[in-house]
Amino acid sequence: MPSSRVSMLRWWCLGLLLAAAVGHAQPLKVAVSRGPVSLPLYVAESNQYFKATGVDVVFVPCKSGLECFELMSSGAADVATAAELVLSLRAGSHPESVLLGTLSSSAHQIKLVARRDAGIARPQDVQGKTVATVMGTSAQYFMSSWLTFHGLGSSDVKLVATTPSDVVQTLATRRADAVAIWEPLASTCVQELGGRAAIIPSPRVYTQFFSLLSTRQAVTVKSQALTRFLQALIKAEHFIEIEPQRARDILRTQLGGSTELADRLMSEQDYHLRLDQAVVTTMRSQVRWARKENLVSSSDTDPATLVDAKLLRALMPQAVTLVDR
Repeated sequence: MPSSRVSMLRWWCLGLLLAAAVGHAQPLKVAVSRGPVSLPLYVAESNQYFKATGVDVVFVPCKSGLECFELMSSGAADVATAAELVLSLRAGSHPESVLLGTLSSSAHQIKLVARRDAGIARPQDVQGKTVATVMGTSAQYFMSSWLTFHGLGSSDVKLVATTPSDVVQTLATRRADAVAIWEPLASTCVQELGGRAAIIPSPRVYTQFFSLLSTRQAVTVKSQALTRFLQALIKAEHFIEIEPQRARDILRTQLGGSTELADRLMSEQDYHLRLDQAVVTTMRSQVRWARKENLVSSSDTDPATLVDAKLLRALMPQAVTLVDR
């Protein structure tokens, strides 16, 4: 057989192998926490931005950022969505984990919802009461920061554990006088109690950075898929900015509830894919807090070493304003 035909045959076989590899490529599995914080993901899926950028994405639902992180750590997901605190508390125990960017930031994502019939209407009324929260999450950190802001300590309240699945009933059945919980569960608590509910004012004691977490191995092995994933989220961010009503409708479809609720939840979020120095500063403060509360063992790991900016910087350098890296 002439060498030219052999060469063509080789290229044809190689093409078939590549096509087969693409056809059988594993999808990028993303553990998604339900809530307004995940709107860019909902928009990207609804508008088929993932498909447009050439990445097959499968959502793995989870009830909290902590659950999402555990799915990623177990290998059930390539990417986890979670508040930055989840990684802060694991800076020493999970050095293979990295933060790729933040999807949104909000000082209103977590709320303190109380029962009026428990005698709580103002911040000072919380002293001596039972407060439930999901331990080891940003809600616990919020509550600690809230108490400090109001001149109180953990000994001034009875802090008890609840779960995302049980938090509404914990408040409704009087197992707690108040709950510190994220949206949309905070709004569900208010809806369940009706006029008996009071949202206690919470000054900007904590700004949550809802983050995209992955592993160093995934960044190496699946860099192309992750890059295309980020490209789709940049498109989603732009859509939310120029088509807020259509984005609101997508959020409402995901969460249920009224148009007014979806509008309010969106207004409480700043949807921008970025990496600010503020997230590193917050994570360092959280590590100090966790050590003080004996939530983690002493570790010399600086949270800044868990931030991997290269993928986002390559796509949108202006979105990365880290001073440490």
